[in-house]
Amino acid sequence: AGFAEAEILELCTGLRPAFPDNLPRVAWDGGVLRVNGLYRHGFLIAPVLVEQVIAELTRRCRKSAGEESSPANPAHWSTLPSGCEV
Repeated sequence: AGFAEAEILELCTGLRPAFPDNLPRVAWDGGVLRVNGLYRHGFLIAPVLVEQVIAELTRRCRKSAGEESSPANPAHWSTLPSGCEV
């Protein structure tokens, strides 16, 4: 018995990750940065969300390192601040 003999028991639709307002979220949940709600357009909006994630991680790392916060523009930094563990 292999995969070729597998039987499909159920097919589901409508399981795309979306919030009621259909907007994605980048938010901290405890010590975890969660990126959710991309729905079916995730591949289109992923570059913008990655920029938001980099900015949020940089902001959090600078805050924990006691550094002055700068504008959330990830293009200003090639790496996260030294000593920041993500």
